[in-house]
Amino acid sequence: EGGVVSHQPAVHGGRGGPHSRQEPSHQHQHQLAHGSNNNNNIININSSNNGRGKGTSRSNSPAQPPRAAGNRRGSETSWGSGSGSGSGGGGSSSPVPPALVCSPLLGEHKHGGRKPTVAELAGHVLEFAKDSHGSRYLQDVMNKASRPERDALINEIKNDCLSVVQDLFGNYVMQNFLDNGTEEQREFIANKMRGVIVDLSMHPHGCRVVQKVLELIGPTSTRYDLLHELI
Repeated sequence: EGGVVSHQPAVHGGRGGPHSRQEPSHQHQHQLAHGSNNNNNIININSSNNGRGKGTSRSNSPAQPPRAAGNRRGSETSWGSGSGSGSGGGGSSSPVPPALVCSPLLGEHKHGGRKPTVAELAGHVLEFAKDSHGSRYLQDVMNKASRPERDALINEIKNDCLSVVQDLFGNYVMQNFLDNGTEEQREFIANKMRGVIVDLSMHPHGCRVVQKVLELIGPTSTRYDLLHELI
């Protein structure tokens, strides 16, 4: 009873003599040993195999971790909450991870197709550089911008260039900015790499920018020092 199956064959009269009467007691002992003490395991085995009695090893597998209450899609659509309006936003009780919260400007670009001007991008260049959509948009804007507009974009991000260099999307922006930058701006970014260029050269994203810097900067003391560090 309760899913316990006897493994003893049925005994038919005569054969085995008096020993045939001991078989029920052996089955009873099997029940006591396995039925009363492992009742929970038996239930798990039956429930995991739909009553077929196979694959009992599944009962020893670790429990699956619970799924997160929220999901990435739901978090990404909550970009409007970044303005701090406190309007509720759909009644979800799960907090949005900070990494998925973006400014209204970036949210409108990603989800609404808005194309902000260079003036509107002021204060948002770093955020756009590290976003998959924003990164492509910045590169497109830089390729079409005037010299003063390019200077404004590069000057806003150059002090944070080391974090951008190592970012999955930001490294493409930095390569583009080096291509469109002045010799002075390239020299500034190259100087930021002093002392860390070995680490950057072994970084999966930073190594691309290291190559770009060494290709573009002139034969200055900065170039010499960076090469000396690598050697």
